[in-house]
Amino acid sequence: MGIVPWVESMNPRWVIVENVNRMKKWDRHNELVETIEGLGYTVSDLFLNSADFGSAQARKRMFLVCDRESSTITREELLAQGNIVRQSASDIIDWDANYPTNLLEKPGRAKPTLARAERAIAALGRGIPFIIVYYGSDYAGGWQRIDAPLRTVTTVDRFALITWAGDTPYIRMLQPNELTKAMCGGADHVLPHGSRREKVKLCGNGVCSDMMTAIFRWIAVAQATSKLKRA
Repeated sequence: MGIVPWVESMNPRWVIVENVNRMKKWDRHNELVETIEGLGYTVSDLFLNSADFGSAQARKRMFLVCDRESSTITREELLAQGNIVRQSASDIIDWDANYPTNLLEKPGRAKPTLARAERAIAALGRGIPFIIVYYGSDYAGGWQRIDAPLRTVTTVDRFALITWAGDTPYIRMLQPNELTKAMCGGADHVLPHGSRREKVKLCGNGVCSDMMTAIFRWIAVAQATSKLKRA
């Protein structure tokens, strides 16, 4: 509810609220929407996946798009704007970079890591690259194909790429610049100076620009329509 004082103070025409998808199940979610509506806004309560908007990451988020002049938008209308190019995890990987890699099957490697890799190899076959969740728990066996969008980038450094040299699997963590691409950052997007951990955290706390671009394009049309009606 911390956004409410800002809205009351600044009184903008548009308010956009973004948060994790679990917020839609928050016991005060409806109260938040009703509070914003009480300030004179019409609220479009959306559940969006960044992969649907051209991101190489499946980042599911709640968006509240709020307008003082009663405009409403649906997910389908946002997607209907077109020009969406689907991407996968493979598109964000810097395949030509010489990042340090290590043998996957080496003494001391955590058993859960090896188990996730074994599940992936059993499904894909040997010699095919894939991604595992190196830290923490994960659904779907703890791994994913590279021809699907990357799972949600979090504030924790958790994704590892498995590649092959012949029949031998190697492992390396996805790099901050690759995670930046998954967040829809372009080649000119540079993370501030800081540790690797700080850069990964910045990515995990970000908003995919492809979703915001779709919302802003719709807002531009809505504002132009409002001006025509007032003319």
